[in-house]
Amino acid sequence: LLAVIAVLITALFSTGEVRPAHAATIVVNNTSDNASGCLQSGVVCLRNAINNSAAGDTITFASTVTGTILIKQNFPFTIDHNLTIVGPGATVLAIDGGTTSQVFNVNSGVVTISGLTIQHGYRGGLQGGGIANNGTLTLNNCNISNNTAPLSGGEGGGIANFGTLTLNSSNVSFNSANAHGGGIVNESGATLTISNSTIDDNTVVTGGGGIYNPSGATVTVTNSTIANNTAGD
Repeated sequence: LLAVIAVLITALFSTGEVRPAHAATIVVNNTSDNASGCLQSGVVCLRNAINNSAAGDTITFASTVTGTILIKQNFPFTIDHNLTIVGPGATVLAIDGGTTSQVFNVNSGVVTISGLTIQHGYRGGLQGGGIANNGTLTLNNCNISNNTAPLSGGEGGGIANFGTLTLNSSNVSFNSANAHGGGIVNESGATLTISNSTIDDNTVVTGGGGIYNPSGATVTVTNSTIANNTAGD
């Protein structure tokens, strides 16, 4: 019997199997994005939660976190790994760029964001006033509103998608851009899927008031409304 156990133990370790650590849930309990305030003991701000999270973690919000999280000037929340952010509801909590900063920059990873308003993001003459996505991003029950990329060459006032983007039961409204995609620009090679959502009242100087989808990009729209968007050409 001892010999059999020894063989089993040897076989287990010889496989080189590494068991993944359990994913953590991180609870944000403060609306500040001020460095000194967020470093106080017991305070968990959204930026710290994102920066300290590991692949596969989930970020949620305490019931006291309502209203607005105002981002530091020109300092978006950057995500570069698999992550889930579960907000309390788009009418409860807004992440606000303060008209000085893009809100979310998804560099990579499989990312899901739900139950938030993403507003007042700013990207100047670049892409993605509210969000720039280079990963696989799903937005559930979110409002993307009043974001802008207003300078020459600015694209995707609300969202600039370079990867794979899915919108479920979300609104992209009152965003603006200069070059392409007042609401969303779906860049060449990207994939956009929209379901049960509304794209409305977005504006752009040149092409694609609501959505700009150039050659080489793919967009699928189901049970959604695209209305009252304006383009200059």
